[in-house]
Amino acid sequence: MFALAVSGSDLYAGGVFDTAGGITANNIAKWDGSSWSALGSGADSQVSALAVSGGDLYVGGWFTVAGGKVSGYVAKVRIGCMATAVEATNSTTSIQFSGVTGYQYDVQRATSLSPPITWTTVNTSPLSPASDGSFGFNDTNAPPGQAFYRASQQ
Repeated sequence: MFALAVSGSDLYAGGVFDTAGGITANNIAKWDGSSWSALGSGADSQVSALAVSGGDLYVGGWFTVAGGKVSGYVAKVRIGCMATAVEATNSTTSIQFSGVTGYQYDVQRATSLSPPITWTTVNTSPLSPASDGSFGFNDTNAPPGQAFYRASQQ
């Protein structure tokens, strides 16, 4: 390992390796506290620097391809999910998210952000982002007053 970065409860590791915890991971991987996973298709050579800013992971190293794209020694990976647009009309709320391709998400709603916060899953099946990372959800039973939404990675 040459580089480590933390985002929330996730640890990202970069270096020169083919596997992480028995999972194929080309030079970059994520530890979620219980298991390792690959970060997309990885990088074709050494990853020597990692930095997190918001929902993005910046990767530096001696690679020329990262995530299957030509990437001259630097790449950016979306690691977080965020709402990009919200529109409420009567009892319907439409939310557009930007997530990570290849992952699935549940949309959760809370009516208050005062502790203890109670998040309720409002979708009936997991949502998968399009190739650009975007996905949307329409809450047709939005409560009157205010509501708070988040996308939670499965």
